[in-house]
Order: sequence, then C-alpha cells, then structure tokens
Amino acid sequence: MPPINFPQLEEKILKFWQKNKIFDKLVKKNKGQKTWSFLDGPITANNPMGVHHAWGRTYKDLFQRYKAMQGFDQRWQNGFDCQGIWVEVEVEKDTVVFSFTGIQKFLAMKRTLKIPRRLIVEVSTEKVTLLWYARRLGTHLPKFFMAGTFWIKEGKSFWYVKNGSKCITLRLKNHEYSKVVIEVDDKESTGDQLTRSTM
Repeated sequence: MPPINFPQLEEKILKFWQKNKIFDKLVKKNKGQKTWSFLDGPITANNPMGVHHAWGRTYKDLFQRYKAMQGFDQRWQNGFDCQGIWVEVEVEKDTVVFSFTGIQKFLAMKRTLKIPRRLIVEVSTEKVTLLWYARRLGTHLPKFFMAGTFWIKEGKSFWYVKNGSKCITLRLKNHEYSKVVIEVDDKESTGDQLTRSTM
C-alpha cells in the first residue's frame, strides 16, 4: 500500500465539501430542530496560527460534528475579537485615522489606527477573501471574518473584517503594518476619498 499524503487528502476532501456544498446541506437539514451550542473564546488575534490552535479547534469541532449528526441546529459561530464595533474614517491633512467606537475598552485592540498619508502606497476596494488558514481547521463558519493583527504571507497585517465585500485595503510602506484591511459602511466613497488624499 503506497504511503498516504495527508495534505493532498485534506485538500481533496475540502474541495469535495466545497463543490457539493456539504456544509450548506447539513445546515439546511438541521434547521429548525432543537438547538445546541457552547461558549467558545476568540481565535488568536495577535500571533501566527500555531498547531496548538488547531488542536483546540479539533476537539471543539468533534463536539459540533457529533451534535450535528444527532440533528441539532447550531449557529456554527466561533468566538472572535473585535466584532460589531463601528469604524469611523477621518482623512486629516497628513494622516488617515480609523476610530473604533463602542465597547472597545473590553477588547484586545487599539482605539484608533493612525496612518500617515505619505505611507499609503495603494488603496483597493476589491472583495477580501477569507484568511488562507481559516478553512483548514475543520470548523465551518458562516462568511464573516476575523479581526485583530495577523501575520500572513505578505507580512504583518491589521484585519477588521466581517463582510469581505465591504472592505477597503491599504498597502503601506515603512509602517508597522504592510497591509490594513478594514470594513467600512461605504467602501466606494471611502476608497475614493483615500485615493484622492494620497495622490
């Protein structure tokens, strides 16, 4: 028997689930049945994803899958930092300021993010895709995103996203973040304003 290539097998199963919308079918099958849930803390928001995070998620996922097989209706929502806070954008003379209002004193994030305009290399309003490692933890989630500081392939990035279609992305130079991705109410007008301010 040839050796099993587990990464390839994982990708094959994930593609099968995605192509055949297996998770969507499961949610639809159990919708309206008796509910089941447990309290789950936020995913890591300030460090790279480590194998110990996958271990913890795997144990939690086992319970969720078992209860799903029993027919329980679930929200399928893990805990996340910094969700549901309003973001205000101000374009000042030399600085762009993102202000996070609401209950931020209880959350592990800064109240404002100030970026000198001269450090903004590019402004984009393209739809943001889910972080590459999120789908590989086994836990299925609705299409909302994570918030916090994440190390991803292109460097240290600041994420504040629930809806990927409502985001602006700033590519920076000589800043603590190489990229800033933030959800805003009106991405087109905000993006235009930021683009004009950096020209």
